[in-house]
Amino acid sequence: MLTRLDYLVILVRDLDRAVRDCDGLGFTVTPGGEHADGLTRNALIPFKDSSYLEHVAFLDPDDPWDNVWGWRAILPSGGGLIDYSTASDDSKPPCVLYGNAVSTCTAPPPAGDGSRTGRIFNGG
Repeated sequence: MLTRLDYLVILVRDLDRAVRDCDGLGFTVTPGGEHADGLTRNALIPFKDSSYLEHVAFLDPDDPWDNVWGWRAILPSGGGLIDYSTASDDSKPPCVLYGNAVSTCTAPPPAGDGSRTGRIFNGG
């Protein structure tokens, strides 16, 4: 059974604009940084329960080089929800199909903390 949401990842074309928009809505936005692949960077909106929203953007939205998750294919449609992580007390990852969006799951990490990650891709 799922026990909590860890985070949601939202792909945006312009991270600075997303940060300004979220700040304007009253959210506390924490600057993240550049990811190890050198292709993307992020900013986080943390919540009291330790969950968070992660806004992520490609450093160069027009560069054809993609990350290992294939997120660049989502940019032409404007971005959106692309990833999530949950925690579960079940030993099997919860995999779900949402309409034409496919969610894939990974097995529990070796540490056994019960977390699961999923990738959401537009199948449309």
